[in-house]
Amino acid sequence: MIVGIDYDTHGIEVVRIDVDGGAWWNHYALPGVGDAFHRMCEVANVLPARRSVVWDRVMAIGIEEPMSRGPRSISLIPKLKAMQGAICACLPPLVPIMNITPTKWREGVGLPANATKDAIRLHVHDDIRSAPHWTQDACDAFCIALTAQAINDGRMAA
Repeated sequence: MIVGIDYDTHGIEVVRIDVDGGAWWNHYALPGVGDAFHRMCEVANVLPARRSVVWDRVMAIGIEEPMSRGPRSISLIPKLKAMQGAICACLPPLVPIMNITPTKWREGVGLPANATKDAIRLHVHDDIRSAPHWTQDACDAFCIALTAQAINDGRMAA
């Protein structure tokens, strides 16, 4: 299995794909109480533990590198990097973790680097039937997983 992870300061989307093309999505909500720092402190309480059976058979993990534009990014990027660190601390040891930018994962699934959210959702819906019920962040995590798979298989540069 290959895992793709997309996140913000309110929740974490984990999509697992297997070699047969099956895809499973799990949403891990962070408590709505407190600010981004307090929600980040809850990551270890909501994600499966590092040695959980959830991570068995996982060969590689792709996690989105936080990117943002504009004045808001000055305060948002450090919060997202803290979230990323908290998430990575919960991931299994000895499994390669790839930090994948939004531009790279869009291109990794054959979309333009500036593809819209609608284009991403349509692309994922065409790929898997269960996707119409998935959130935008779950669709992003699916694309991250596919890109991590291509990198892991050597079909794409890291």
